[in-house]
Amino acid sequence: MKNHQFFKTLTGIALVLAAVQVQAQTSGRKASRAKPSTAVQYRCDNGRRVSVSYLFGEATLKARVRLHGATRILDWDAHETDKEIEIFNSKDYQLVTDQFDIKTYRKAGLRQITRQTRAKVNGKWLPVAEILYRNCTPR
Repeated sequence: MKNHQFFKTLTGIALVLAAVQVQAQTSGRKASRAKPSTAVQYRCDNGRRVSVSYLFGEATLKARVRLHGATRILDWDAHETDKEIEIFNSKDYQLVTDQFDIKTYRKAGLRQITRQTRAKVNGKWLPVAEILYRNCTPR
């Protein structure tokens, strides 16, 4: 019985340590970004253009972009971002770029910006992602 309790406690400690390590790795990578950026101008499919500012001076990385007549601030999503992409989310929008840091953000491509909406399909309301910009390269 004591062995079972010991392993249960050991497993709990291991899970806490793993969570702390992940937090330290992701926050350290983003916290080292110490200054706000100037806007990056992108040219996208169909000749469309969009400008995005990456805010490095915040507690976590943010992206500022003008969409549908208003300036939107999207938060960096540590849970969805991986080694190839950076993901920024707000309530209704998502921005996906190639992976970057403070030295390379001006060279990273913008993969897409989507608007999260809902549409009625067969009498049911379902989530729908409307693609606003796609395949954007920095100018």
